[in-house]
Amino acid sequence: MELSLGTALQKKFPQKKWVIIKHARSGSNLFRQWNPGKTSQDKQGEEYVKLLRTVRNEMEALKKQGHAPVLKAMVWQQGGRRRKGHCRHQKRSVLRRQPE
Repeated sequence: MELSLGTALQKKFPQKKWVIIKHARSGSNLFRQWNPGKTSQDKQGEEYVKLLRTVRNEMEALKKQGHAPVLKAMVWQQGGRRRKGHCRHQKRSVLRRQPE
Protein backbone atom coordinates (compact mmCIF):
# COMPACT_ATOMS: atom_id res chain seq x y z
CA MET A 1 0.00 0.00 0.00
CA GLU A 2 2.72 2.49 0.94
CA LEU A 3 4.69 1.90 -2.26
CA SER A 4 1.68 2.56 -4.47
CA LEU A 5 0.89 5.68 -2.40
CA GLY A 6 4.46 6.95 -2.78
CA THR A 7 4.43 6.27 -6.51
CA ALA A 8 1.11 8.09 -6.95
CA LEU A 9 2.29 11.10 -4.93
CA GLN A 10 5.51 11.32 -6.91
CA LYS A 11 3.64 11.19 -10.22
CA LYS A 12 1.14 13.84 -9.13
CA PHE A 13 3.73 16.14 -7.52
CA PRO A 14 7.08 15.39 -9.22
CA GLN A 15 8.70 18.58 -7.90
CA LYS A 16 8.26 17.48 -4.26
CA LYS A 17 10.30 15.08 -2.16
CA TRP A 18 8.24 12.50 -0.28
CA VAL A 19 9.07 10.40 2.75
CA ILE A 20 6.72 7.73 4.02
CA ILE A 21 7.12 6.68 7.64
CA LYS A 22 5.47 3.34 8.25
CA HIS A 23 4.41 1.83 11.53
CA ALA A 24 2.42 -1.40 11.38
CA ARG A 25 1.26 -4.09 13.74
CA SER A 26 -0.75 -7.01 12.46
CA GLY A 27 -3.55 -8.45 14.55
CA SER A 28 -3.71 -5.56 16.99
CA ASN A 29 -6.72 -4.28 18.88
CA LEU A 30 -7.77 -0.83 17.65
CA PHE A 31 -9.41 0.29 20.90
CA ARG A 32 -6.80 -1.03 23.31
CA GLN A 33 -3.47 -0.83 21.46
CA TRP A 34 -4.03 2.24 19.25
CA ASN A 35 -6.05 4.33 21.71
CA PRO A 36 -4.75 7.95 21.86
CA GLY A 37 -6.74 8.62 25.04
CA LYS A 38 -9.38 11.31 25.37
CA THR A 39 -7.65 13.27 28.14
CA SER A 40 -4.06 13.63 29.30
CA GLN A 41 -4.87 11.31 32.24
CA ASP A 42 -6.03 8.44 29.98
CA LYS A 43 -3.63 5.58 29.32
CA GLN A 44 -2.53 5.61 25.69
CA GLY A 45 -2.32 2.35 23.78
CA GLU A 46 1.13 0.82 23.30
CA GLU A 47 0.99 0.93 19.50
CA TYR A 48 -0.17 4.56 19.52
CA VAL A 49 2.82 5.45 21.71
CA LYS A 50 5.18 3.50 19.40
CA LEU A 51 3.68 5.25 16.37
CA LEU A 52 4.35 8.69 17.87
CA ARG A 53 7.90 7.69 18.80
CA THR A 54 8.57 6.30 15.32
CA VAL A 55 7.32 9.48 13.62
CA ARG A 56 9.24 11.79 15.99
CA ASN A 57 12.46 9.82 15.54
CA GLU A 58 12.20 9.81 11.76
CA MET A 59 11.36 13.52 11.63
CA GLU A 60 14.44 14.24 13.76
CA ALA A 61 16.60 12.01 11.55
CA LEU A 62 15.44 13.91 8.48
CA LYS A 63 16.24 17.25 10.16
CA LYS A 64 19.74 16.02 11.01
CA GLN A 65 20.20 15.19 7.32
CA GLY A 66 19.42 18.80 6.45
CA HIS A 67 15.79 18.39 5.44
CA ALA A 68 12.86 20.44 6.72
CA PRO A 69 10.12 17.78 6.96
CA VAL A 70 6.46 18.74 7.20
CA LEU A 71 3.94 16.17 8.35
CA LYS A 72 1.07 16.26 5.86
CA ALA A 73 -1.13 13.24 6.57
CA MET A 74 -1.69 10.00 8.40
CA VAL A 75 -3.06 7.02 6.50
CA TRP A 76 -4.76 4.06 8.18
CA GLN A 77 -5.20 0.71 6.45
CA GLN A 78 -7.56 -1.67 8.19
CA GLY A 79 -8.15 -5.33 7.57
CA GLY A 80 -4.84 -6.44 6.12
CA ARG A 81 -5.22 -9.90 7.60
CA ARG A 82 -7.81 -10.75 5.00
CA ARG A 83 -5.44 -10.17 2.09
CA LYS A 84 -3.98 -13.22 0.38
CA GLY A 85 -0.35 -13.76 1.37
CA HIS A 86 -0.48 -11.37 4.33
CA CYS A 87 2.28 -11.94 6.86
CA ARG A 88 0.48 -12.67 10.09
CA HIS A 89 3.43 -11.71 12.28
CA GLN A 90 4.34 -8.42 10.61
CA LYS A 91 6.49 -6.22 12.84
CA ARG A 92 6.59 -2.46 12.85
CA SER A 93 8.94 -1.04 10.31
CA VAL A 94 9.92 2.24 8.80
CA LEU A 95 10.09 2.81 5.08
CA ARG A 96 11.78 5.94 3.88
CA ARG A 97 11.35 6.74 0.22
CA GLN A 98 13.04 9.76 -1.23
CA PRO A 99 12.78 10.32 -4.98
CA GLU A 100 15.96 11.01 -6.85
